[in-house]
Amino acid sequence: MKPLRAGDLRFKLNIYRAVQNRNDAGETVTTRDFIHPPVSAGIRTATPRERERANVQEHVGAFTITMRYRRDLRTDDLLVQKREPEAPDRAFTIAAIENVDERNRELRLTAFETTVTGVLR
Repeated sequence: MKPLRAGDLRFKLNIYRAVQNRNDAGETVTTRDFIHPPVSAGIRTATPRERERANVQEHVGAFTITMRYRRDLRTDDLLVQKREPEAPDRAFTIAAIENVDERNRELRLTAFETTVTGVLR
């Protein structure tokens, strides 16, 4: 396995975690709290696909995200790539987390691009 190189980690991702809160009416609402400053990551397309739903082309893709080892990352976290003002942010839900070679140096995530639901703080 080749070592993780800093030049491969050219994207910045913010990590958000789902939190249950109560609104003014006392109802339980799911919000996403910002839990960590941007982390460097590499993003590669694993399986690009398009599908048609309700006569609308929809891009569905799995991505492989590589980053330095983090102990606190969970599969219910949301990764958000902030982009330029004219381009929309990209959000990824984590499907699987692999600690490469069990050495606590590199994580390889399988993630799907998604739309953001809930409130990001």
